Amino acid sequence: MPPSNSSTSNSNLTPKAPEVSPVEAAKGGVKASKSAPIRAAWLMLWVLIWLLVMDIGINVLFPYPKAPDAKPSRLQQYFEYGRSTEGKIRYMVGDTNANTASVSLAGWMDDGKTRPTTAANPDGTLIAVYGQSFTQHACNTWSKQNDSLTMRMILGPGAPLNHSYAMYLEDRDKHDAKVCVLGILASSLPYLDTIAGMTWSFERPYTFMFPRYSVVDGKLNVIDPTIHSMQQFRDTLNDPAKWEKLISHVSEHDAFFDPTTFNACITDQSAIGRMLRRAWGQRHMQAMQAKYHTVDGFNPQTGIIDTARYLVVDWAKKVREDGRLPIVYVINDRGFADHLYQELGDTLKQNNIPFVSTHEYAPTADLANFQSDGHFVHAVDEITAQKFEAIFKASLAQE
Repeated sequence: MPPSNSSTSNSNLTPKAPEVSPVEAAKGGVKASKSAPIRAAWLMLWVLIWLLVMDIGINVLFPYPKAPDAKPSRLQQYFEYGRSTEGKIRYMVGDTNANTASVSLAGWMDDGKTRPTTAANPDGTLIAVYGQSFTQHACNTWSKQNDSLTMRMILGPGAPLNHSYAMYLEDRDKHDAKVCVLGILASSLPYLDTIAGMTWSFERPYTFMFPRYSVVDGKLNVIDPTIHSMQQFRDTLNDPAKWEKLISHVSEHDAFFDPTTFNACITDQSAIGRMLRRAWGQRHMQAMQAKYHTVDGFNPQTGIIDTARYLVVDWAKKVREDGRLPIVYVINDRGFADHLYQELGDTLKQNNIPFVSTHEYAPTADLANFQSDGHFVHAVDEITAQKFEAIFKASLAQE
């Protein structure tokens, strides 16, 4: 008997797979094809469930303080940043000034504050100041160096030039100041194309409003914000029809308005939704800033440079008509090199407008000139104050 073939032997020992009819094979294929999408659907369902659990958990574990001026923790602040601008405003603005966030009360053209109208010292001088915190710090330092000075501050947080110019016009006949200081902040120059602080300060919106100016055929065109006080704003906020009309006005005339970040919606209640909106808000602001300013300087095509030059010259003209000394404070803050000076320097010189520009003694490339919050260190403010004093004394010597 011949020896058995190994391959034959192996095949005989391996059990045969049961035969499957074509109909059964077709049924099995249908079941297999159904199982993949079903498994994917279950996976997505569980992902959504866990995201919902995380969302609710974050809201429960890190609730934002109810008091508008309370200081939240870093995590509370982080998960709140992305709330819509409208949502934040409704949280910050209460029924009265007493339960309204202090930052929301700042910067209004009609704020009802009592300010000095004459110098505290009979032999002293009243200085009227228009600008923002940079200007405030420098002028407060000036008053400490020269105690005969009294400061009348008309300010707004991060106030752009159009706000300061409008505030001067409102304040022009309400004091006997001998000197007027106008602070212009480089990083706020793009906001000449806005009429509200709530469009360009997403993470902590300002509520104050101001005119938008533009130069058309050599003449100044003015768009009124329609709201001039916190009480007007509060009344509008609480009236749906008035609020809708205001937002329509803002969206039409404010270049920085973005409905995705501004308008309140259900995602305000979602921690994840708020984080997504924050990312969008940051991207929107970066895109807008890039439109107006690059590493090479301000974009002349936007028209803000022409407007800025016009406002500065007209402001100084009006100050002089009132028998006062104008001083322009050109603030080249971090990230803007000497770009603001490049745009305004020649105009100021040609019109013999006294000015101080920080690029000369506090270059933005030297981070030692700045505090962590972006303001100048006190040593820089001291130099600025000394330069203000020198301009003031030179003016007195000419009288």
